Amino acid sequence: MQRARILIVDDHAEAAQLLRDIFAQAGYACTVCTDGAQARSVAEECKPVLAFIDIGMPQVDGFQVARSLRAAPALQPLYLVALTAWIDGITHRFARQAGFDLHVGKPTDFGALLELAAHIERGETPPDALLTRLTPPAATAEQR
Repeated sequence: MQRARILIVDDHAEAAQLLRDIFAQAGYACTVCTDGAQARSVAEECKPVLAFIDIGMPQVDGFQVARSLRAAPALQPLYLVALTAWIDGITHRFARQAGFDLHVGKPTDFGALLELAAHIERGETPPDALLTRLTPPAATAEQR
C-alpha cells in the first residue's frame, strides 16, 4: 500500500535526502526539491498532502514557497511544516503569516515527524501534545 505523498523542500541536499529516507522507509511517497523557485511546479506534479520546507534558502526562501503553495487551490488541502534551524519567535510569527501550519526546529525528533505524518495522512488534527513536542521553545514562548 502506498502512503500519502510528501514534498521536502530544502537547499541542503543531504538533509533533504535524510528526511526522504526516513519517510520512504515508513512507506511514504516522497519528492525532494532543492530549489525554492521550483517548489510550486514540483508540488503541482506530485500533489503532496504534507510538505516540509526549509526557511533559509537562496533566491526563493521558505516563506515565499509557503505563500506560493497556499495560493494554489489545486494543492489544497496541504499541511505545511517549516522545518528550519531558525527557531526564534519572530521566525515563528512570520512562518504562521506565510501560511505554515507548523514551525519545527532542526534538529528534530524524527519519530514525532512520522507521528505527525500519520495524523495528516488520516485527515486528523495533530494532538496538542505532539505539536508541543515539535514546536521550538522560543516559538512556544512567543505564543504566550
